[in-house]
Parts: sequence; structure tokens; C-alpha cells
Amino acid sequence: MRMAAGHGVTAADILNTWPEPRLAGAFAELGDEPRARRLARAIVKRRATAPFATSDDLVNAIREARGPRSGPSDFARLFQVLRIVVNQELEQLELALPALRATLVPGGRMAVITYHSGEDRIVKRAFRDWSRSCVCPPRQPVCTCRGRSLGLLLTRKPVRPGPAELRDNSRARSAQFRAFEVTGGGGNGGDDG
Repeated sequence: MRMAAGHGVTAADILNTWPEPRLAGAFAELGDEPRARRLARAIVKRRATAPFATSDDLVNAIREARGPRSGPSDFARLFQVLRIVVNQELEQLELALPALRATLVPGGRMAVITYHSGEDRIVKRAFRDWSRSCVCPPRQPVCTCRGRSLGLLLTRKPVRPGPAELRDNSRARSAQFRAFEVTGGGGNGGDDG
């Protein structure tokens, strides 16, 4: 599950050590899991008898918490949560966006496709903030950007795949596309996010 094997926390570490409220919070926030508390409770109960070592251990815990109606989408959603946490994907995206924007010259465009609501929220917030008339940090006492935005939103709302795309590529069903164009404005040279 780790993008860089051998580094950092593993999914087993999370399942075997995180307290119930933290597990429930991750499942609810990152996985939009409606039964996040019940699932976290089942994981804590299960690990008291034996630590999580395989993906089948987690599948069985999900089945126990969600009942006989649990299916592949439930498993995929919770494995996705673990992957996001293990690889710190949202944190990495927050660091990457301003770094990428700083490489663009006026007229340069940044396009991002997201597949998860957490990712889309980060991209939406960054693009919105960069397109405002003042991009100085809120706590900064004096404006240093001279009241000029860093660019323009090219997509006010995310562009989603149409019926033809979904027919040809079912994996595109959760994709959301957003785009931003850098203008000549902004006085911070891409230093803030």
C-alpha cells in the first residue's frame, strides 16, 4: 500500500495502534464511511484477539461491522482510506500545488484531475485562493501582493466525465477536472499556498 516501500507507517500499524476515535475520524472524513464508528469499534475489538496482518483480516472486520450486505465497494473505500493515510497523499498534494504553480510563467496553465473528495477540496481551495484579488496570508498585517490575484479559474465547477466517457472508461466515474491559468499579477512569486 505504501508508494515508497520500507518507509513510514504501514496499514497494519494504523489498524493495530490507532485509537478508535482516530480510526473512525479517518474512515468518516477520508472515506465518507456512514458506519465509521461501528467499523472502528470492530477493528479495535478484532485486534484485541489478534493483530491485523493481512488484507483478509481487514475484509473480515469490515464484514463483521457492515453485515452481510458488505461488498467490494465497501472494501475499496476503506482500503483507499488506508492508502491515503499511509502515503500522506493529501499532505503531499497540499505541498505540490504551490510548487507546481511557482514553475508556471504568465499564461501557463495547471490542470488537475482528482478522484476523491478530499483531493478535490484541496485543489478547489488552492485555485480559489490564488484567483482572489489579494493572495496574502490572512494573518499578514500588511498586503504585499499589491492586491493582484495570481491567476484565473478556468473551471468554476469541476468538469465531470460525460456518458460517452463513462461508457468507454468506467474508472473515470469519480474523476473531477479543474484548471487554473497564471496571469502576470501577484507579488509573492509563488511563495505561499
